[in-house]
Amino acid sequence: MLPKVVNTIYGRFYEVVEGVFFPSVSTITTFGTPLSFGVLKYIIKESDGDYEKYLNNKSEALRVGSLSHDYAERILCGEEIVIERDPSVQRAIISFTEWYNKYQPKVIATEQVLFNTVFKKGSYLLPIAGRCDLVAEIKNKKGEDELWMLDYKTSKNPRDPRNQIQLTIYAWLWNLNNERKIDRLGIVALKKDFAGSRPGATTRYMIEYQYNEELA
Repeated sequence: MLPKVVNTIYGRFYEVVEGVFFPSVSTITTFGTPLSFGVLKYIIKESDGDYEKYLNNKSEALRVGSLSHDYAERILCGEEIVIERDPSVQRAIISFTEWYNKYQPKVIATEQVLFNTVFKKGSYLLPIAGRCDLVAEIKNKKGEDELWMLDYKTSKNPRDPRNQIQLTIYAWLWNLNNERKIDRLGIVALKKDFAGSRPGATTRYMIEYQYNEELA
């Protein structure tokens, strides 16, 4: 049974046991870790120091990100989709299909809710929960199947260091609950700011992060 999800002004929480709520991974990375100087500088630059403009930009970014995630999920499920009059989402999905065609992932799990209720010495082992975008097998250069923990990002800054924390925790939780362990972590960059009909030949569609158990 999937845990109940509660959204608050301080983020999303999962009721993993009756009356017991774990914060989501994104809530921890949003409210529990400081923004880097580079991210703060980018926010100020993009909003021209105007808070209302920042909120509007953030709202639009969330809309595009949410729709892009939804369309990517539907494509993986074999659905045909039509995206009309939404250039940012169209470009993000073109990036997704370019990544898919390049890496040919074998889907193991999508939108998987991850949490663990192991209780030791009076507390939960890792009181945090989350929903990962994709776990997939991808062949390496030797032709061997490796298991990737993947997350989609439409942001202009997919190298945000908080991504490593998010992916590490997802992998940590996955490994606690599954025999087959995660081999590699990566961000699928759903680029939405390229010119022309498709991204350039040198575009990097996947950014790898190292698993760091200390972050969990």
